[in-house]
Amino acid sequence: MAGVAAPGILPCAELLLAVVLAGRNVAEYIAGRDPVSGSVYLSMLVAFAAMPWLHHPRRDDPYDNPVPFVAQA
Repeated sequence: MAGVAAPGILPCAELLLAVVLAGRNVAEYIAGRDPVSGSVYLSMLVAFAAMPWLHHPRRDDPYDNPVPFVAQA
């Protein structure tokens, strides 16, 4: 769930800081971005959102046991 919410929160925080700290409005901030860095930024947001699904093992993996092995005496 965090992977879905984070890419929405991150641009909002960035725009808020651009307006508050730089004193520019949102349209000026977006128009002033470099097209190459903007596309890289967008691809990084997508990768950031996909990390929980890419990192977590498959749910149907029989060897994925959340309970650690405890040796019987």
